[in-house]
Amino acid sequence: MKKLALINSYCNDWERLTVLYNNIIKLKELEIDSLIYSPIPLPKEITEIADFVIISKENPILYMPERAMSNWITIKEANIKLVRFSPDYGWASIYQYQKLMEFGSTLDYDHYFPFIYDLIFTPEIIQTFKSSPAKLFFPSPKAKSCKVGNNFMSLSKENINKLIPLFSKEKYKQICDLDIAEKYTEYLCQEIQGDVSPIFSLDEITEHQPNWDLSPSPTDLGIYFQNRNKFIFTFFNILNNNQLQLIINGQTFNLNLTQNYQVFELKVNMMKNNSVIIEYNNNTLDLSKYFQQNYKIEHYIDYL
Repeated sequence: MKKLALINSYCNDWERLTVLYNNIIKLKELEIDSLIYSPIPLPKEITEIADFVIISKENPILYMPERAMSNWITIKEANIKLVRFSPDYGWASIYQYQKLMEFGSTLDYDHYFPFIYDLIFTPEIIQTFKSSPAKLFFPSPKAKSCKVGNNFMSLSKENINKLIPLFSKEKYKQICDLDIAEKYTEYLCQEIQGDVSPIFSLDEITEHQPNWDLSPSPTDLGIYFQNRNKFIFTFFNILNNNQLQLIINGQTFNLNLTQNYQVFELKVNMMKNNSVIIEYNNNTLDLSKYFQQNYKIEHYIDYL
């Protein structure tokens, strides 16, 4: 049986590239060929050991208002909620699987293993590579609300061909409307009556969690703000100095910080591109980049 790994990747640093390289070597030891999709160039150390490589500038990340991923924390003592809307990378990852399956299905292989580049080759995963179940999906600890995750599948050629027509951005947005991207993989699994492993598949790289302190440089003062519609700021980790100067589009506001998470809503018209400077404790903090029209992450402060 000829087997091909379909590797979904975005390796923009050496840590990720090293993980990808090592996994290709492990595949070779298992006599499995590799097809990699990457929206950014890959070094020759990778391309020379992979059997097939797709380099494409297509990387269909979804932005507000089309779709975004939301995170929030509640600050009970201040009766506020800090909210963050970031771009949705889920469809970009699903799209990679679509392209990998489309091209992979034209090649002379009998079985396919779509997976994320940093998959950990546990004994259970290695056994799956060897036994090659026809339509096996794996749960992920990162997708607790879904029966399956996005990071590993085992599929026969017949099932790859069944899945290819099911990929659709509009369907993805419909299914994942108020849910995570793994909900779409769950849909794919259900459509071909796939099996679900009792074993979690794990990935090696831990992505950074949302940062609720938006101070652009090391300082004792914690900062969060709203960067759409209104200028709203809150501050925390306030130490001895409670005097702060905020300069918005040339207009100066002198703020007296009396308690953590005190909210300041400033009556200034927000433009498409804004200058926002904080002077505090002999430090100048430039927040302007967050208040530009092309800045893709939206921050809000909501009242409870």
